[in-house]
Parts: sequence; C-alpha cells; structure tokens
Amino acid sequence: MARAVFKELGVKRFEEGLKELWRQMLEGSAVGAILLPVELESRLVAPALVTGSAMVERSRVLSPYMATNSARLLQMITKTMPPTDRWAVVLRPCEARAAVELCKLKQISQHNLTVISVDCPGTYPLGEFKSLVEGGADVGEQLLENAAEGKRDQRLREACRTCVYPSAPWADIKIGFLNPNGQKCLVIEAVTEAGEELMRRLGMQAGEIVLNHHSALLDKIVAERKKEEQQLLQEQQENLKGPEQILAACVLSVIAKSAFSNRLLLKWKPTGIWGWRRKRVR
Repeated sequence: MARAVFKELGVKRFEEGLKELWRQMLEGSAVGAILLPVELESRLVAPALVTGSAMVERSRVLSPYMATNSARLLQMITKTMPPTDRWAVVLRPCEARAAVELCKLKQISQHNLTVISVDCPGTYPLGEFKSLVEGGADVGEQLLENAAEGKRDQRLREACRTCVYPSAPWADIKIGFLNPNGQKCLVIEAVTEAGEELMRRLGMQAGEIVLNHHSALLDKIVAERKKEEQQLLQEQQENLKGPEQILAACVLSVIAKSAFSNRLLLKWKPTGIWGWRRKRVR
C-alpha cells in the first residue's frame, strides 16, 4: 500500500505531463523554485533553478543524459545559504541516494527543500545521446516504453545497465510511470509528510493505493539488471585473471630476491625515501 494519486495523461507524452505538474507548482505558489534538468542551446541538458512557468517549457526531466550529479549542485547551493522559500528538487534515484548521504555529512541543508524523485530507465553516454538527438528521436519517451516492455538497451551507460535502483529508496515524493493499454499515467506517491503537504497544496488528495502493476514493472527491471550485473562481474573476472597472475608472479619474484639475496637488505628508516633505505651488506 502507498499513499499516492494517479494523474491520467491519455495520449499525452510523459514529459508533457511532468511539465504540467511543474507549471502547477510554480503558478500556484506551492514552491518558489524547482531544480530540474533543462535543455540547452546545444540540445544537451543540465540542471537549472527554474523560477517561472516560461522556463518550464525547456525542462527535460526524462532526457536520458546526465551531465553532472544534481546532488553535488545542491550541495554547493545550500551548504552556505539554504533557500529562504520552499524549493522542489527533482532528482534521479542515484542523485537522491547521493543527496541522502550528503545530508548525513551535513553537506546539504534540508531546510525548505522538498525532494521529488522520478523513476529512471537509465542514461546514455554523451556521444550516443548526441547522435540520437540529432537523429530526431524522442529519446526519453522511447526509452521509457522499452523499459516498460522489458527491452534491454545495451547502449546505456554501464553503470545504468547494472543499477538496481530504477526507483529511489527515499524521497518526499516519488513519481512513476505506467502505460496500460496505451493510456499513459503518472503515479505520484507521497512518502513523507512534507511530500503529502506539497500534494495538498496542488489540490491532490493522496489515498491508500495498491501499486501492483508499477511494483511488478520495477521488479522486472531490477531482475534484468541483476543479471546484467552478474554477467559484467564474470567478464571482469575473466579479463583480470591473466594480468593478476602476471602481477602475482612479479611480486613474488621481488620478495624472493629481497629475502634470499645476501647482497641487498631493506631496512626501515623514517627519513629515507618512502621510509625505506637500501643498505648493501658487506
């Protein structure tokens, strides 16, 4: 059971549904600003602090490219000067997890922050993303549809192909995506009291809902990624097997020569280079 609401989109794109949500937050003064990815003139995306609905049109939360971890940007913004009014911060699951760890280290101030995490099917390397965008593909929507159908995309970054957190373990609000029978829907879940308060400001009344379909979809994605992780680990072990043996042989050879040769003795001396000194035995 989860305290959530469904936002029906019909035939609208998921990105358009998210834009409506961000616009509603700003125009209704539910928050003073939103930190989210926006499209640049180069057609790449980067996090930006959006304060007006006009800039919402450039938002690209589902764009599968991550130039930097937004938790790091949040650290730089809030560590010395926390926001004076309420901000919403839209993060990927990996960014939300990083933000939690930085909060533990008191590197991010949680004052006036509402964290919104969006389910993430993965991101592409820069070169792959640029080629897809230049080809005119609706990259984010296509990737979500492929993930919903259980299709694996080997073009994704290696870290994303093996990430077992397509949905964040924690956030004030979590947003998921469903596409049953072609009818697109946002699942907006209130995880904390702060998240539920923001949803009330938006006129949303969260109720107890069983998210069987959404949970099954996430479980399917996680199972596939665990298989990918195991396969990658096996490949790495095979690749490292040869050099490891060579390195071990070299190390043993050096130790043997040092231990059994009566012409070379390694003696500790704090003032020597790296604390060691070569002393020739006469």
